[in-house]
Amino acid sequence: MVGHDFEFLFFFEIEASVRDPKVVDMLESLEHSCRSLRYLGNYQEI
Repeated sequence: MVGHDFEFLFFFEIEASVRDPKVVDMLESLEHSCRSLRYLGNYQEI
């Protein structure tokens, strides 16, 4: 929980397609290794 010693909250933005299997693998890995993961969405590709 944020506000406790040695616990942090990170936001990150990447330039990649959420349909890319490597991105899917990364998100799944983060989901399994983090206490909490919130996916906020993506921008439409131009």
